[in-house]
Amino acid sequence: MKIAIIGGGIGGLSTAVALRSHGIEAHVYEQARQWAPMGAGILLPCNAMQVLERLGIGAAIRKAGNQINRMEIRDQQSRPLQVTDLSRFADQFGAVTVAIARARLHEIMLAAIPPEQIHLDKRCQHIENEGDRVCVSFADRSSAEADLYYWCRRYALDSAAARR
Repeated sequence: MKIAIIGGGIGGLSTAVALRSHGIEAHVYEQARQWAPMGAGILLPCNAMQVLERLGIGAAIRKAGNQINRMEIRDQQSRPLQVTDLSRFADQFGAVTVAIARARLHEIMLAAIPPEQIHLDKRCQHIENEGDRVCVSFADRSSAEADLYYWCRRYALDSAAARR
């Protein structure tokens, strides 16, 4: 089985890694011409880390990121409004909360996918169902066939930034 994943953000790449862990060929088609860091960082709570551990990339993420054991929300005078001890969730669920740069998370996910299954500069124009296959057409006039497709829609800001 071959699956075409439209969108190479965190959602698309994690989907590709998950499918590969089940022996499914997953090709990622990203509209950007090259990988470029977007955003500063991301907080991966213990439930997300549980999944990433099962996908085999949790250790690399923990090593590249910073474990967060406590989270505080403060008002304008820096008085605590809410304090959460995240270590209790780690104890309960067996996974820690990690803060990591988005670019580094992206690199780790990309490393888990064979390079020949990553396709840049592929802006999806049209998807045609052809019986038991789908044909994905791109702006560069190329196309790809697959058994299924998954379109990972990203925020409008990300899409606009990728077009620059």
